Amino acid sequence: MLLDLKKKKSGQVYNNGQFIKTIIRNYLKKKMSVKIFGNKHHTDDGYCHRDFVNVNDITNFIIKMITNKKINTNIINCGSGFGTSIIQIIKILEKFIGLKFKIQLKKKRKGEIGSIVSNKNFFNNKIKKKEYINKILRQSLIWEEHLIKKKNG
Repeated sequence: MLLDLKKKKSGQVYNNGQFIKTIIRNYLKKKMSVKIFGNKHHTDDGYCHRDFVNVNDITNFIIKMITNKKINTNIINCGSGFGTSIIQIIKILEKFIGLKFKIQLKKKRKGEIGSIVSNKNFFNNKIKKKEYINKILRQSLIWEEHLIKKKNG
């Protein structure tokens, strides 16, 4: 995930690197548009590829790391081991919800890396890309719906 912190005029800091959360919230708020920053990255489809990871899997991984006395390193990559194009994420979500997003193609952000994928040797060797991405999107959609219902009482 790209962590791109910027300051708003008010001085607040926000994170615009939470792509899945952003598009799901746009859908739930009936804003069927999504900004994509560049389509000429050095990837197979020109869009950014990211190693999306389920938060529950990260939690389980951390617990395993804390309880496993055999691993004696300070730095371990935690990822699925495969990149998924942000345009693929949009298309999969569109299939789930039965609606289309309007793509707002913006200029590529300075310094943005086209593809970021972790080495999954310590994480999980049995992840299947399509099933995993579907799981992440479904769980994210359910979670964001829950947060909105909780906020609205």
